[in-house]
Amino acid sequence: MFILPTMFRILRKLRQYRSRLGLFPLLRILLLITLAKMFGRRFVRATTGWPVEKITLPGIAHPLHIRPGTTDIEVLQQVLLDNEYEFSLPMVPEVIIDAGANIGLASVYFANVFPRATIIAIEPDPSNFAMLQKNLAAYPQARPLQAALWGADKQLNLFYPQGGHCGFRTLEGSGGDLTGCGQVGAVTLQSLMQTMQLKSIDLLKIDIEGAEREVFLNSAAWIDKTRMMMVELHDAYQPGCSDAFRDAVKKFSPKLSTKGETTLCLLAA
Repeated sequence: MFILPTMFRILRKLRQYRSRLGLFPLLRILLLITLAKMFGRRFVRATTGWPVEKITLPGIAHPLHIRPGTTDIEVLQQVLLDNEYEFSLPMVPEVIIDAGANIGLASVYFANVFPRATIIAIEPDPSNFAMLQKNLAAYPQARPLQAALWGADKQLNLFYPQGGHCGFRTLEGSGGDLTGCGQVGAVTLQSLMQTMQLKSIDLLKIDIEGAEREVFLNSAAWIDKTRMMMVELHDAYQPGCSDAFRDAVKKFSPKLSTKGETTLCLLAA
């Protein structure tokens, strides 16, 4: 009874992704995803032994680096197979900030779709950041920055949740049941714009596991200079994220659309 629904899901994914990937890379990726969902990521890491260091995808100019047995494969599925950031935009962005960049797959997507854009990829976790540097090394327009996005320039505590490598969280104080894994420097968008000498942000992508509440509560200095946002809100992690977002954009007439977990917000004065 358990195997049949799983097989049907695999067949649906085969039809959906085959034209983009080719059969052999697709089968390898789907097998990793299926094993991780059925038996857990630790099982994949412990039993397959596959050195999946690089994956080549059609439409992506350079090979991708992922870590088998981690959430990297799920992030790849979300960003580059399900195309969660593929929206119809009213302009071609020239400056993109990718906050919560993880291993850089969203930045890779943006670099391939908007090859002339400057991309600033921000990620707080050292292990993710090392993979991000590998994935963005072939894209000279991308600038990796190991930091956390926050509402003030300060030191924050970094926590590793049960969700895996795509769920690191930053907090000022204790993380409760979360496992602490050091500290990281936090920056505001205002200070980042000053450091990078940016006059405006064409596209701001935010997926920062609840820290968006602090970012949007302190948005007065930068939101007038931002044209488009792709935002994932995490009220389950930090209550008030959605309220802070709505308050930050209420003086505009924003056009909103949603795809997967991401909301596109077009800001118009």
